[in-house]
Amino acid sequence: MPALLGVAALALGGLVLAGLARREWRRVNRAMDDARREPVKAPGERGETLEHDPQSGTYRPRDTETR
Repeated sequence: MPALLGVAALALGGLVLAGLARREWRRVNRAMDDARREPVKAPGERGETLEHDPQSGTYRPRDTETR
């Protein structure tokens, strides 16, 4: 009888993991589809200008209102 409970617990755990994997798969596919639908920038068009922040060592978007 304990072996049967162990097998049932493993089966239930497998179903839970499969459900989590399916949900994550769908979430990633939805995000990729949304990104695919966004318009592509023209070849000459550029994104935001980044500026080096010496305090943190990272690059941040340049504040265009103060310049």
